[in-house]
Amino acid sequence: MKRVNVLQSISAQLIQCVFQIDSILSGKVCQDLELTPAEQQALPWRQAAEEVDWRKTDAALAGKDSHQVSIATLAENWDAQKIAFDYEMPVSHWIQEFKYYAKIERGRLLADLFTQKFELQFMSESSERVQALVPVPVHLQRYRERGFNQSQRLAKRLSGWSDIPMIDKAVWRIRHTPPQAQLDAKQRKQNLQDAFAIDISLLESFERIALVDDVVTTGATMNELVRQIRQQTNIKWIEVWAIAQTQVE
Repeated sequence: MKRVNVLQSISAQLIQCVFQIDSILSGKVCQDLELTPAEQQALPWRQAAEEVDWRKTDAALAGKDSHQVSIATLAENWDAQKIAFDYEMPVSHWIQEFKYYAKIERGRLLADLFTQKFELQFMSESSERVQALVPVPVHLQRYRERGFNQSQRLAKRLSGWSDIPMIDKAVWRIRHTPPQAQLDAKQRKQNLQDAFAIDISLLESFERIALVDDVVTTGATMNELVRQIRQQTNIKWIEVWAIAQTQVE
C-alpha cells in the first residue's frame, strides 16, 4: 500500500510538471522531477537476483512457449548486461514521454538514475571497464520523425557520468522496419535481418564495448547487433545497457 501511495505521489508530480530543479544526483541544473528518497526507492528497480547470465543456448528454449520465455533465454549472444528497471509505471511513462514526445528532461532523469544504480561515476577505477558506449541506431526516417535518437541521448549522458567515450555512428540502421513493439518474438527476429551496417573503422581499437538502448524486450535487436559486431570486428566483450526491460508478450 505504501508503494502505491508513493507512486501516486510521483504521478501527481508528473501532472504538476515540476521543472527547473537540481539534479537528484549531481546538483547540476536539470529540468526533471524532484524525487524524494522514498519515491526513488519505490521505483520499479530490477533486483540483484534478476541479474543473470545471458549466454544461453538454443536448448533452453526447447519445449517452452515462446511467448512465455524470459528475456534471459532469448538474449544468447552478449556477455553481460546492466538494466536498471522493469518497464512499469512511472518509468514506462517517462520513457514514452522521452521517446515519443521529445521530453528530453525525462531521458536525463532516467540516465541519472541508471548512473546511480550502477555507480558509473566510479567505473574509471575498474581495469576491466567498458571502453566505449555504442548507441543503438534508429533509421533516418524515424530520426526525422522524432528529431533525435533516444539511445544516443542516453549514451551521451552516461558517457558524461562515466568518462567512457560514446562512439556515435559506429552502427547504422540501413533498413526501415516496423517498430519492434508491434511484433511478437518471432517477427522481431525476422524484422531485423539485414537491418544494420557496421563501421568497422570506428570500433577496431576497442576490445570491450556496451550497446546502449532505452528498452529491451526479447533481446532481438541486441542479438542481431551483437552478432554482426562479432562477425566483423575483433571485439571480445559486448555488454548491453538499457534503462528498462519489458516482459515478453
